Amino acid sequence: LMFDLDPEPIHQIQNGKFSNLFFSDALIIGKSKGSTFSKNYNQDDTEIVLEKIRKISEKCNGLQGFNLFHSIGGGTGSGFGVHLMDQL
Repeated sequence: LMFDLDPEPIHQIQNGKFSNLFFSDALIIGKSKGSTFSKNYNQDDTEIVLEKIRKISEKCNGLQGFNLFHSIGGGTGSGFGVHLMDQL
């Protein structure tokens, strides 16, 4: 599952030479509410991402964990990433 608030990286993956390595329904473009931690901590997109994670997880025979890569330096990615980790 790949989620980004900036549509450009997702579009590059969808249209790139390695696009066949990714499921199209596992690429999600969100909507940034701004570049602050608090604005993006309260994102509505969290529910969309959690639902996709649930659907992908249900297909696994022996799910043992998650690898989560997110921005920790402040701003958009850190707020959303922390909120997602809280929900997981």
